[in-house]
Amino acid sequence: MKTGVVSTSTPLYSTMLKLLVLSTVAIALGQLWLPEERVSGYRVEYDDFANVVLLVSDKECYLVEAPDATWDALVRNHNELHAAALDIVKLIDSKTGVTATTFMETEYKYHSRLEALQCGTKSIAVVSYTPSASSATTRAP
Repeated sequence: MKTGVVSTSTPLYSTMLKLLVLSTVAIALGQLWLPEERVSGYRVEYDDFANVVLLVSDKECYLVEAPDATWDALVRNHNELHAAALDIVKLIDSKTGVTATTFMETEYKYHSRLEALQCGTKSIAVVSYTPSASSATTRAP
């Protein structure tokens, strides 16, 4: 056997293959469980772990702080999520409550892996937005 070459019959190769398969399955399942909405040219995604909502376009990425108490129920209701996303887009378009930031700052504050994947090469801003009280208490049917 040559030095530096991993044989397909070694335990290391088997372990690497298992990790690759498990990683692929985890990514696929993660995509199924993350609510995604498209509104006005933005892809809207919710990162429950980091408590942020992302509005992502080809060149821009907007983050909204999304506390569980408000957003967990809201993202289960398509109509409420769509209405909230439209409200956020209106804020972005009017530049109201929008603060430019850097990837390093948002990475440090939110620790969102979804943001790291979606926003790493884009301009980033944080949008100040709180859904209406009725949105926070709405439950999916």
